[in-house]
Amino acid sequence: MSKTKICPVCGYDQSRDAARYPALARVRANSALFTAHGWEELNRRLSRIEELLARLCAAQGLIPADPPSAEEKEKPREQADFPRQREAPPRTEAAPPGQEEWDGWMLTDGGLRLSYTKPVPEQVVVPSALHNKKVRRLAVDALRCSGAREAVVSEGVREIGAYAFAECPELERVTLPDSLAELGAHCFARSPQLSVLYLPASWRGRTEEIKKTDLPEGCVIKYLL
Repeated sequence: MSKTKICPVCGYDQSRDAARYPALARVRANSALFTAHGWEELNRRLSRIEELLARLCAAQGLIPADPPSAEEKEKPREQADFPRQREAPPRTEAAPPGQEEWDGWMLTDGGLRLSYTKPVPEQVVVPSALHNKKVRRLAVDALRCSGAREAVVSEGVREIGAYAFAECPELERVTLPDSLAELGAHCFARSPQLSVLYLPASWRGRTEEIKKTDLPEGCVIKYLL
């Protein structure tokens, strides 16, 4: 049998016959890699590498990255390796060809809707005209998913499209004009904070149409005089 030859770093048996005995590779517990001296040597070499890297950056006029602090070193690996999740950017939509846009509103064939190219204020006033063009309809999904707390639809608007005020988590009050003739289905769906809906007096008794709007439970309907 040949003389055993052990690697001083990893403890690998270099004298084994890998072709005949592939499972005989072993690592000794007292190999240099797992001793205190081995760890000290490794840390010394890493420190030397960092020093040389700093000199190289200084020679080339580069700014080396700051070394991690003690707190960052103690963080779990999962937190150190993956960046923090960032908030989704606000939705921005430009007016498609053939459509007109003014001051955060987009006028389409289906009616008026927010363009989301500007921040949505807490109180949204839906205009009845834009640049001498009358607005008769609030489009489908017009204010959907917006952060408005109150919405006031101006006199002259006759129709509210489906899901126009749906999924507005902070919406609390909506005021609709006397000119209102039609409310779209599910226009208040999943807007849980909606507490007051102002409707024109002409809508008294139109219960079935109001039910189709999916008003949240507890919302109070007040009829304007």
